[in-house]
Amino acid sequence: CSRAGLSGQRGYIVEAVKNYLDTAGIVSSDELAAGGYRITTTLQKSKQDDLTKSVKQQVTDKLGSSTADSYVQIGAASVDPATAKVRALYGGTDYLKHYISNATRKDFAVGSTFKPFIFTSAVQNHSTTQDGRTITPYTIYNGNSQREVQGPDGSTGYAPPNEDGRNYGNITVSTAMDNSVNAVFAQMAEDVGTDNVASTAADLGVPKKTTNLNPGPSMALGVAQVSPLDMAHAYATLANHGNYRPYTFVEKLTKNGDPVSIPGEDDSQKTPREAADTTTSMLTSVVQNGTGAAAQVPGWEVAGKTGTIDDDKAAWFAGYTPALSTVVAMMGEDPKNGNQKPLYGALGLNRVNGGGPPAQIWGQYTAGALENTTPVRFDLELQSGASPEPTLSPSPSESPSETPSSEPPSSSAPASPTTEPPVSPSDTPTLPTETPTFSFGPDENTDPSPN
Repeated sequence: CSRAGLSGQRGYIVEAVKNYLDTAGIVSSDELAAGGYRITTTLQKSKQDDLTKSVKQQVTDKLGSSTADSYVQIGAASVDPATAKVRALYGGTDYLKHYISNATRKDFAVGSTFKPFIFTSAVQNHSTTQDGRTITPYTIYNGNSQREVQGPDGSTGYAPPNEDGRNYGNITVSTAMDNSVNAVFAQMAEDVGTDNVASTAADLGVPKKTTNLNPGPSMALGVAQVSPLDMAHAYATLANHGNYRPYTFVEKLTKNGDPVSIPGEDDSQKTPREAADTTTSMLTSVVQNGTGAAAQVPGWEVAGKTGTIDDDKAAWFAGYTPALSTVVAMMGEDPKNGNQKPLYGALGLNRVNGGGPPAQIWGQYTAGALENTTPVRFDLELQSGASPEPTLSPSPSESPSETPSSEPPSSSAPASPTTEPPVSPSDTPTLPTETPTFSFGPDENTDPSPN
């Protein structure tokens, strides 16, 4: 088959499905190449089209000829919280022009989209502040920029700046989440224990071998390098009340017409429901009152978090409704050598924030993807002392983003493959049996079942 069959999003999807089948131990790449397989994916064409259109209209159509605009890459993934089925994937403008999938790459830090995992872990572990107060959405922390993180033996020597050096004074955890206050979450990471936070993140779906998963309190600034797909999966677990199941790309698999069994789902309540649900309650405030306002979807409750990394090299929005979890990342990459580059000036913006283009893509996509789905509210069981409708401090007129530590992760994207991928699926449902046939799954918007 010709390489043209892998143009646009198709190549990214084929590679993601093949990698999933291989790493899950279902069908190896060699077995696939031997032929006879027909794969019905969990991806839904309407959602896939909505995601591609949203990226195009919010970002790629607006790119000009500036150097900063040439650095822009977008990656996104969308997962059904109840089933962990991947519903849409955006790997880049065209697989044949940029082989690395921005949806599955793991070389950009996630910024403050990591902060919710710290609070979830605090509730899960019944954590307290250094002076013995239980950590809830209304626990007061010192939010001043470059405040030194305090450990059991005094200062740890780590003093992270807030975005633009802003001092917030004494604020609640909920207000700190709304405004992505680094000082608060670095201290909370120390209070909870960074090993506990890393464990909670893994229980939600962040791979245990993630680079910079546990660097100490600086984890609060999101130096961990996680793919948009893995982040969408972790946020889907939050949406599913902490009930984890591995994500899947495959709805149905046959070989020469005979069904191939797919391993049963590991469905486990690794994270307590009250921990996940209380986090969800706080994240709805981020969208209503904080940095994620651009992600509001008419009729739907939305929980989400913005993230922006050091030197503006990436900006993220991670969020969910009860029916869909989606993560969008805007990344800066030099098209000549794959090096990470700042996005200052891209799209004519002084600085690209997670609450800007990523949240705008997220909002347009989610509104379209759920257009024919009856809105439902989050069904939350909250931590004791966590009111569902907090009284919040006013949010600033300028929506801040985040500044990670002075030593951000630096990594380069791997080189483009020099050989053509072995599988070239067609857009038609029938193909010669020497290559697998890929097709979209059932394309229906159904109301999410209560859970």
